[in-house]
Amino acid sequence: MTAKKNAKAKNTRLSYKLGLPAAIARKVEKTGQTRGAEKDTVYQNRVLRCSTVLIPLSSWKAGVVPPPEGFENSYIVLAHPEEYFSDTPPTCKSDLPKNLQLGQNLLVFYETRPQWIHYPPSHYGWHPANSRIPPLGGQYLARVPDTTSPGDSLERHGYIDSESGGQGAGIRIYEYASKTEIEATKYQLSFLVWQTDGIIDMAREEGIQNPEECKARIEDKCQDMGLRDLNL
Repeated sequence: MTAKKNAKAKNTRLSYKLGLPAAIARKVEKTGQTRGAEKDTVYQNRVLRCSTVLIPLSSWKAGVVPPPEGFENSYIVLAHPEEYFSDTPPTCKSDLPKNLQLGQNLLVFYETRPQWIHYPPSHYGWHPANSRIPPLGGQYLARVPDTTSPGDSLERHGYIDSESGGQGAGIRIYEYASKTEIEATKYQLSFLVWQTDGIIDMAREEGIQNPEECKARIEDKCQDMGLRDLNL
């Protein structure tokens, strides 16, 4: 099957699931994904919002902790070297939260050239992490940009999949949503779309059979899920 046919088949599935014209169905589906991310950043590109969550150490100390039900695909706390090390590396600071353990739910994150130079992970026998669930397979990850200085080069270690092209350790904490929340959002948006003027005619023009039934099905689904009735 060609790429064009693959895309058409996917659009057909989206349209059937939500009962919407394909272009609108794609927009609704994308609400369940995170924003785009460059390969040289620590974040994953266009993945589900229920993916592994990355939490800065400063946020963790400020009280940003997992919800009572937990994150569906775990979390990783990121500490910059100066936040992790005491005055005598590789000893860690004494005030690190006791519920964080390096290599289990905590990684040291190198983001600048001075951090890489002053706290070289090779001196501590560390390895780049490669797992998003405990144990993390290493103690650090790095996204240090190249510079014009002789001998400096891009330092990009941890969570790099050369086969799939994937990159990044996880998603921003404020992008997170559970699968239940993602599904509810999609159906709520679909409900709103079906209330707009001209949507029935647009659906018919795209070849969607019985759009009135599609609209009723979405309304029933929203009611079954206990979503708020907007009375539009």
